[in-house]
Amino acid sequence: MTTDTFFLLLASLLAVPICWSIPRDFRDDGVALFTFAVLAWLSLISALWLAVSSCVTVWALAATRRSRNPNVIYGVAIAVILFPWLFAREFEAWQMIGAAYFTLRNLHVLLDGWMDRDGSEVSLREMMHYQFYLPVLTAGPIHRLPTFRRSLRLRRFDRSEVAVGAERALLGLAMAAILGTGVMGSVQMRSMDLISNHHPFLRDWLASVLHWVQLYFVFAGLSGYAVGVSQMMCLNIEENFNRPFLSSSLLDFWSRWHITLSSWCRDYVFQPATAATRRPIVGLTAAMLAIGLWHETSVYYLLWSSWQVLGIVLNRLLMGLSAELGLTLHASASKIATPIAILTWLSLARPVINLVLGAGQ
Repeated sequence: MTTDTFFLLLASLLAVPICWSIPRDFRDDGVALFTFAVLAWLSLISALWLAVSSCVTVWALAATRRSRNPNVIYGVAIAVILFPWLFAREFEAWQMIGAAYFTLRNLHVLLDGWMDRDGSEVSLREMMHYQFYLPVLTAGPIHRLPTFRRSLRLRRFDRSEVAVGAERALLGLAMAAILGTGVMGSVQMRSMDLISNHHPFLRDWLASVLHWVQLYFVFAGLSGYAVGVSQMMCLNIEENFNRPFLSSSLLDFWSRWHITLSSWCRDYVFQPATAATRRPIVGLTAAMLAIGLWHETSVYYLLWSSWQVLGIVLNRLLMGLSAELGLTLHASASKIATPIAILTWLSLARPVINLVLGAGQ
């Protein structure tokens, strides 16, 4: 866990007393200003770009209502919002905190406006409350504007809700710091030492298995911390993980892992691509490419996305074949075998792709 991450976690906790100490009508303004100050302290360019991109989003929504060519405005606004994030990813000196998350939140608002969905209209003040919300800057979730706006409107102080949120935040922090960073970090180091003389493919595979487990503890823990701190402010935001390694299939896994990213890609990539082509496989491929390239723009993640699509297709074919032949595992055996099979497929991506890329050089 980096120093910046720890600072953001601590500042998120400080946002709770700030929230409850400000008069109700200005409570969310205070949290947004505090978030801007914290973000500017760590990365001024991140704070400024978040403010500018939020203004661009609100301007585009307003401009399209009086324009004869709204599609042009939406297209330009999306390009303006996407380019700095993609540019910053390629240059370390321009790295922005939380950009991957707040960019998708801006796009969500713009795309809802483009699709003329209910609740897509938003004022600049509401947008700043939504985007400058400190708990989600570290590791998401990519919460949605309508849900957040409704939660703000219905918020009432509840001592028991604050207590439950504090417990959730503490458990999330322990999960990320102790299990993810501490325990799994130590396990990774010792495991790699033990197999240092084995075949590179096996080393890559074991490293990938341990990375997935560590990633779950850290990422799910930080997301749980954000949900808990939000509960301490009596706000409900979307869950990001739902016991993904207890999934019944690979497709089920992707509906439980990083839920807000998966649902974002389902709504804004998979469904439009499927509707346009009438081919679910095209929608699935486009959605997995979006998930892969969201992490990094590289050949590795292009192949990684293809690997996940292949896994889902094979999973569906095997499930269909098993149903036709009447082959089913006992429920107890399935609960053990399915998570192992899922983790095996996920972790095989790294050694297989590294082998392919190595052979191609």
